[in-house]
Amino acid sequence: LELYKVSQVSTSKHELILDSIGSWSGRLLKEQLRSSKAQKLTPLLREVEHALDSPFYTTLDRLEHKMNIEQFDFMEHQMLYLPWQRNQDLLALGVMDFNTSQIVCQQELQHLESWVKDSRLDQLPFARQKLAYFYLSAAGTMLPGELSDARILWAKNGALTTVVDDFFDVGGSKKELENLTTLVEM
Repeated sequence: LELYKVSQVSTSKHELILDSIGSWSGRLLKEQLRSSKAQKLTPLLREVEHALDSPFYTTLDRLEHKMNIEQFDFMEHQMLYLPWQRNQDLLALGVMDFNTSQIVCQQELQHLESWVKDSRLDQLPFARQKLAYFYLSAAGTMLPGELSDARILWAKNGALTTVVDDFFDVGGSKKELENLTTLVEM
């Protein structure tokens, strides 16, 4: 499984060994999964199934963390070959980190929603409200807590760009559009 995952991380088109490893390990994992289908689907088999269905480059880190927390059975599969209590400590740390990041995201989204109301962007009848969409694109790619300002600014920029686009598409009169264009060109 780890060989398969590593084979997906290439930095060059010419890394033929990684392609070979990925092809070989992928076939082996599929065979193992097929032969184990009649048995109970263990957490490890679910992880294999997920890795085969969702290549690493198509996943969001925080959602992967949540899946790992939900699916990993520490009693059955010891992580890092540490004593059971240490594995439980690592799980507790992972849960705490995930919950903390969720709280931060909720606070940032609330801040953005109040910014939209304070700016009265929600009162523009022609404007699409895409704030959550833009915030999700930022939160899914800029994970560290210290990037909070970057996530918020990304979402605000996207929301304002959408408003201006909608204004030009349907919301403004010819005179208003000319005035806005002149203002921007200054």
